[in-house]
Amino acid sequence: MEKTVLIVDDDEMERGMICDVLSERYNIIEAESGNQAIKIIDDMHNTLSAIILDYMMSDGNGIDVLEHMNKTNDIKKIPVLMLTGERHNEVEKKCLEMGAVDYIKKPVEAVLVEIRTRNACNIFEYKRDLEAKVAKQMDTLQKQNRLLMIQSERIKKSKEKMGDVLGTIV
Repeated sequence: MEKTVLIVDDDEMERGMICDVLSERYNIIEAESGNQAIKIIDDMHNTLSAIILDYMMSDGNGIDVLEHMNKTNDIKKIPVLMLTGERHNEVEKKCLEMGAVDYIKKPVEAVLVEIRTRNACNIFEYKRDLEAKVAKQMDTLQKQNRLLMIQSERIKKSKEKMGDVLGTIV
């Protein structure tokens, strides 16, 4: 399955450059505003592999998108890489605390954008695979536990019957 990356930036040239870098490896969806991004995320949250999200846009900022993703729990399912020209550590700290997995400073270096996106996608794919395996193992363990409980109850009843039989013999 080919991975899909949502690129959210109100700067068309910046967005285009990132699209060019990633389009050979990923399906690309573009959004030029936070509101547009939220609609896309709501519609496609099961198919998005990563989001590259600009911190500061004309209609607000990426924090609004992060807040929305936290409310819908999508922040745990889709890695978000923040993109910004801000140089303040407080901005970076806030983004990372809200669930962003990486922070890319403008002007971006094409190679770093590609590597960071690939790493985020791979880590989250690995995480999803592990979660699926754990869920499957939990299901198996619960089934085995139910069987053990049934067997335990049968053994207990058999033991009681044996005690009654032995009691009548003595």
